[in-house]
Amino acid sequence: MKQSTFKYLLVLACFGWTVSFWGCTGRSYLIVDYKVPAASQQLNGQTFQLRIEDQRDTKEILTPKAAHQFKAFKDRFSLAWIMADKERVLAGEHDVLALFKTAFQKRMALLGTDPINQGSFQAPVLAISLEEFTIDLKDHKWIADVGYRATLTKEGHIYAKERIRGNAERVKVIGRKGADLVISEIFTDVVNRLDILELFRKAELIN
Repeated sequence: MKQSTFKYLLVLACFGWTVSFWGCTGRSYLIVDYKVPAASQQLNGQTFQLRIEDQRDTKEILTPKAAHQFKAFKDRFSLAWIMADKERVLAGEHDVLALFKTAFQKRMALLGTDPINQGSFQAPVLAISLEEFTIDLKDHKWIADVGYRATLTKEGHIYAKERIRGNAERVKVIGRKGADLVISEIFTDVVNRLDILELFRKAELIN
């Protein structure tokens, strides 16, 4: 092999290692791009309380294999709204529970209602109980599993409930883009899949 060719390959290898190193260890958060649904105002005039509960068996978000790739990760997520016109609007950095709270507040606002302060016994309570939120690295693929249970209660009685689970995979590429994409995809899916209007209908709060 010619010396010039060897030097060229060495430079490429060093560049690839540097990109991989900084892509995997340099950022303490994952990016979650949440594609917001269209506004409908179908709950206009309704009031409710929003409660986010952590019922996960394991609080570790990254499996050991995934965590090895992201040594600087601090269980934080940079959230952004992806609007219908593709505009990307930053929505802050959150832990996993605040991530769900912020997203469901956005969904409810698009339906025409906002949560009131907790403590009102008469207002219905939409409780989101997080049951699973993990990211794994297996066979060169990022794999995300997310699950939660939604219940709508009023004055202590459960009127409607639904369990949502989802799974997504993305091929691992250099850096963190694959992990960002897989968690953005599954988060959008499970948040938007909950039929909030049907919960309110079952509770006879709307027609």
